[in-house]
Amino acid sequence: MLSELLRSRLKELGLSMPLASVGPIMSVILNDAGAALSAAAQLEDRGMLVPAIRPPTVPDGTSRLRITLSCAHLEEDVERLSGALADVLAAAIR
Repeated sequence: MLSELLRSRLKELGLSMPLASVGPIMSVILNDAGAALSAAAQLEDRGMLVPAIRPPTVPDGTSRLRITLSCAHLEEDVERLSGALADVLAAAIR
């Protein structure tokens, strides 16, 4: 199942996800709204739609990226996304 593969890749990257995150929609908590917006923009530049969710939609300090998988996605898409997240988030913490 693709969502299980993506969760596994996100955990390997050490990313924080809500414990109740199950199914094809998952959030990666980045805390800072600016970091979430920057990551979303960089992912969009790579052709991936991963919106930033920030206050007032979520509480202060819990800004996140919202990832939604569909039946149109392939395992290769999950691998590409996890690699892009690794690159984008590594650059953000330098």
